[in-house]
Amino acid sequence: MFGNKIWLRESPYTAVRTRVMRTLLIPREDYSKLMKMSLSEISNYLAESTYRQEINEYGVKYSGIELLEQALPLNLRRAVEKLKRISPDSYNSMIDAYILKYDVDNLKTLIRAKLAGLPVAEARRLIVGVGRIRGDLSVQMFSQPTIDDMLAFLPADLAPFMEAYGALQEKTIAEIENALDRTYFDTIFAFTEKIPRQGKLFARFLLSQVHHINVLTFLRLRKELPKEELQKLLILPRKDPHTPYFAKLYALEQDADILAHLAKRYPEIKDLSSLIGVELALQSNLFRKTLRFEHQDPMSIYAILSYLFAKEIEIQNIKKIVKAKHLGIDMSLIAPLVIA
Repeated sequence: MFGNKIWLRESPYTAVRTRVMRTLLIPREDYSKLMKMSLSEISNYLAESTYRQEINEYGVKYSGIELLEQALPLNLRRAVEKLKRISPDSYNSMIDAYILKYDVDNLKTLIRAKLAGLPVAEARRLIVGVGRIRGDLSVQMFSQPTIDDMLAFLPADLAPFMEAYGALQEKTIAEIENALDRTYFDTIFAFTEKIPRQGKLFARFLLSQVHHINVLTFLRLRKELPKEELQKLLILPRKDPHTPYFAKLYALEQDADILAHLAKRYPEIKDLSSLIGVELALQSNLFRKTLRFEHQDPMSIYAILSYLFAKEIEIQNIKKIVKAKHLGIDMSLIAPLVIA
């Protein structure tokens, strides 16, 4: 999917430009201000930031939560496009590999929407406007009569995802999404092996994401499925130095033992009462880890990966606040969910 061996040279220019983009992210202290604003005030705040262009473009047609739902993903897509412009050509494959996850997420969204019988307009609204499976292509795919026909419209280099779906015996939504996730990580880990040095940094980042998915899958299903069935749903990379730690975790049964073991690696996890809380703790852990990796190798591709992850967290934070405002949820319940 990503060609032959790739040589990434260090780029001080890209590192500096990316660092400047990082300084333009919403400051941590401003989230408490946003939580005190109305939706229109939040839109005005964003119109004075790096979201200005998107807010102005969509402000003519939309307002309130609809305006922000349209503006945020477009801003992310333009940030990705800018990173490509300011980076050496050799970095583009790495950036494309990173945003492949949006194609996978959008593909899963289309499949869920098809199985749920949603209308085209509703399915399109659920698509994140980043990657290739978006816009007209997503509508064209969703308009097909079956999921098999829908997958036939995938770009040629995404054929492994169609093959993964076709190989499934039972096409439940859980089986489908697990197969797509496995294919995604297999593809990206294979890609990192084509990059002599900086691929190792990317692989470490991906491994952290795999661990987080597995932890959440384990916690969500450990009381519902037999261990052998649950094991089939875990994504287990061939080259993982942390296998002994996670093998021990997946063998545990008591909440207290599981929490104590998780705390050794993820001190941010304080209890298991809420999967949302655990997911936020894992995201916070990875957020801080990317910052540490970036400081260790500031001229590497990690400057871009760290920025992209921080940008995604920023957009997630805005979405949480905006949705809560729209639904009239007390901000005291949202504040702990904001990662900064």
